Amino acid sequence: MQSEFNFISFVYNFKRVLNLFSVNELNIFTKAVNAVEAKEVKPKNKEEKKKEANTAIVCDEAHFIKTHSSNRTINAIELASYAKYRYALTGTPITQGIMDLYSIFEFLDKTILGAGSFYSFRNRYAVMGGWNNKQIVDYKNIEELTQIIEPHIFQVKKEDCLDLPPKVFLTREVDLMPEQRHIY
Repeated sequence: MQSEFNFISFVYNFKRVLNLFSVNELNIFTKAVNAVEAKEVKPKNKEEKKKEANTAIVCDEAHFIKTHSSNRTINAIELASYAKYRYALTGTPITQGIMDLYSIFEFLDKTILGAGSFYSFRNRYAVMGGWNNKQIVDYKNIEELTQIIEPHIFQVKKEDCLDLPPKVFLTREVDLMPEQRHIY
């Protein structure tokens, strides 16, 4: 039996340990993304969602919610539905292909992609082939997808925000021991 998750009590309990803090009357909810993996997240009623209308949720390392069918992703998207403001932070939004974008944008706002489901998104932007047509062999409509997501992306490069010295490359020669030399 799946237990019902009371978001409001969850939020208020975590206020004490600084997972929810307020800035100018905006509640900001922070929680490690893997913490939502085990819990079933369901609203008790529609009124409960309205109570936290001034809440922002931030998903750091958002690439951990890229698998559309995982408990972690489903729960993170459900938690995001309680927040008026949503932010997804990641340095690697696409690690295996553009299908990785689907869940991140579902977390942000289900209307951005306009797909309705992962399978609609896949049919729109992936070319299927391989064994029983179940493998992604190419991508299509990339320009369209880029135009859709571009207004919702903010990219910062290291050189623009960090004052780091240039990299120094140094080559060191090391003598191998006889046993290492034999194996090498």
